[in-house]
Amino acid sequence: QIYATIISDLFLTLGPSQPSFYGTLPISLIKPAAISAGLGFAASIVFFPQSTSHTFLAAFAGLLELAKQPLKFTISSLENDSKELDLQVLQKVKAEMVTAYKSMELAIAFLPLDCSIGRWNADDIKSLRDPIRQSMISSLSLLEYHSVWLVGQKRDRKSTRLNSSHANISY
Repeated sequence: QIYATIISDLFLTLGPSQPSFYGTLPISLIKPAAISAGLGFAASIVFFPQSTSHTFLAAFAGLLELAKQPLKFTISSLENDSKELDLQVLQKVKAEMVTAYKSMELAIAFLPLDCSIGRWNADDIKSLRDPIRQSMISSLSLLEYHSVWLVGQKRDRKSTRLNSSHANISY
C-alpha cells in the first residue's frame, strides 16, 4: 500500500509532463523493494530460526532443570550424603538460575513483536510469568537454606576442633 501510494504520487506529479506512458518508473522502485523484502525474509529464517515464544519456552525448560537441583540437594542431605553438597556448587546453581530467569525476562520484553503460530501465544506466556517467579523464588530459598546449613556445619566443625584442642591443653 505504501509503494502504491508512492508510485501513484510520482505518476500524478510527473505523469502530466511526460508525452507518453513510461513503465520504467515503478520498476526502478519495486525491484529494490522486492529484493530487500526477500533478503529480509531469508535472513529472518537463517539467522533467527526461533520465535520469541520458542526462545522463552527453551529458557523456561532450562530453568526447570536447574530448579530440580535444590530438590536433589535436599534428598542427598536427608540421606546423610553430605559429601555431594558443596558451597561453590550451590552458588554456581544459584547464578545459573538467575541468568536463565533474566534471559526469560528479556524474551518476555520482545513478546509483543512475536508472530508465533501454534499453541503458545504471547498472552499464554505472559500468564506464566508469576508462577515461574514464585517457583524460582522457592528454589532459590531452598538453595539459600542449604548454603546457610553448610556454613553452619563448617562453623560447628571448626568450633568443635577449637574446643577439643583447648580441652587437650592443661593449665
